[in-house]
Amino acid sequence: MKTLSRYNKLILGAASDAEPFMRATALIAVFTQPLFFVIWCYVFPQPYENLTFRLLAGLICLPIVFKSYWPQSLQHLSPYYWQLAVFANLPFLFAFFLLENHYSQVWALSMLVSALLLTFLIDWLSAILQFVAGAVLAWMVHSLIRVDIASFSKYLEILSICFFGLFVGGAVNFRLQQYRANQREFEKKMHLISIKNRNMIRQYNKILSRFLSNVLVRRLVKLQDKYGLDNAIERITSQERRFCAIMQADVRNFTKMFGSESEHDVARLISMCFSEVTEFGQNLAVIKPVGDCIFLYSDDEDGRERAVLNILALAFLLVNTVENINSALKLSNTPLLNFGIALHAGEVTYGNIASETMIDPTIIGINVNMTARLEELTKTQSVKDIVGSNGIILSEEFKTLSQQHFGNFQPIRINLDKLGVTVRDFPGVSTVYAVPRAIALSHQHFVHLHVHDRQKRALVSYATDKNEYLGVNYNYDMQGVGADTTWRMQIDIAGFSGETVQQYAARNLTDFNVTISSGLEPSIELDTERFPGEYGEVEIEERIIKIIEDLSSYDPPR
Repeated sequence: MKTLSRYNKLILGAASDAEPFMRATALIAVFTQPLFFVIWCYVFPQPYENLTFRLLAGLICLPIVFKSYWPQSLQHLSPYYWQLAVFANLPFLFAFFLLENHYSQVWALSMLVSALLLTFLIDWLSAILQFVAGAVLAWMVHSLIRVDIASFSKYLEILSICFFGLFVGGAVNFRLQQYRANQREFEKKMHLISIKNRNMIRQYNKILSRFLSNVLVRRLVKLQDKYGLDNAIERITSQERRFCAIMQADVRNFTKMFGSESEHDVARLISMCFSEVTEFGQNLAVIKPVGDCIFLYSDDEDGRERAVLNILALAFLLVNTVENINSALKLSNTPLLNFGIALHAGEVTYGNIASETMIDPTIIGINVNMTARLEELTKTQSVKDIVGSNGIILSEEFKTLSQQHFGNFQPIRINLDKLGVTVRDFPGVSTVYAVPRAIALSHQHFVHLHVHDRQKRALVSYATDKNEYLGVNYNYDMQGVGADTTWRMQIDIAGFSGETVQQYAARNLTDFNVTISSGLEPSIELDTERFPGEYGEVEIEERIIKIIEDLSSYDPPR
């Protein structure tokens, strides 16, 4: 059984090597068989010719010419049909005409040429087996249709000379196939090395993401590809003027909470409040938690509209998170959480402020101070009565920009002069806008569309272009990070029978979710969603290569 499996691999490997010229060779046979009938009959007349045999040999090659149009269920048979076509057109036909022409010099030389050609069209073992089988079958047919049988000893004499050419060609073919196999193995190893290198780079990026927001990591990687790491760090940390949308949120009565709760419980509550914003906001803004306060900014690299909507969506998300936590706190008679939240937008100075060596860009300027002063307004009772618990204060600038792109958003206007309230350090500000928590909660569909959809797109952190192995196209992509990492793979199965793939998947791919699709571009799609975090890229690539190798050598049920 192992011997048959190895021989089958030889046949499949030879067919794969012959693929670039298989159709062209078959087409040549279709046209040259009748052409040589004319040549040997009328140009250089030979004692014997047979148009029927030649047309049948050419006809056998015709399906190879149209191999790309074969039904999917028959594609896996093409390597074996190629063997049949070669057998009919070379060893059998040439040996038969050698016998029928009584070992003429033309056909003795033609037989030697056919032996050499045989070694270049199929694998060395098949070439020897076919040559022997063709010679035997030709002698049997010749003996059946002829009374004056040719000399068997002369036949063996010519065959022995042809065997020399066959063995020389076979030796060259054998070494060539060894070289191709080694080359494929080398390419496979180099491919895996490149994957490991890419994996190391992604691990490096993953480590960076533990210390920096994904926004900064993405920007750093992009600049690194273009300018190199040192220049990328310099560009990402250099001070410059930028437009930013800004949010500051602070817990009210934070000090009093320590009187009724342990520090650990208070810290856990604050962590719960910020966890969702930091998880989803990583791809939207730079996030800087400081104690019980969280500070976010999103710049205009993707446009001012995107920056403002990013911050607005994250503010709504924070309100929703805090309200969900408060619902649970009510059941345990624990004091409820109340945040003061303010949003503003404007020009700031961006870059590293505290250090020239750390990658810690931040923003400073009047508009940053303005955001902090607006957040203080939520402590003023007259403003708090309008904004309410866990409501949001907007500057007029932020409100104007957000309404330009979010038409159904209607915050409540607050005239500070009428309330007798001023913004500390900004006495000229007379109007702000309130978004009570009810309004924020009513726009959670916007949060889902903007934040969660952006998160899904950002999670596809790596995707390959089309790769090829043994003539089979495949690609894969990665989603998620860390323990949540999953992989999706797609392998082209046009060259395999659907039944073969179905049976192989049922036996060998039980650890994946498997979808087999047919049609114009049949493929098998796999994912690791049932086992997140279990596979790295090297393991995925090696598994795909193993699947292709197994399917290529698999002996499908007849």
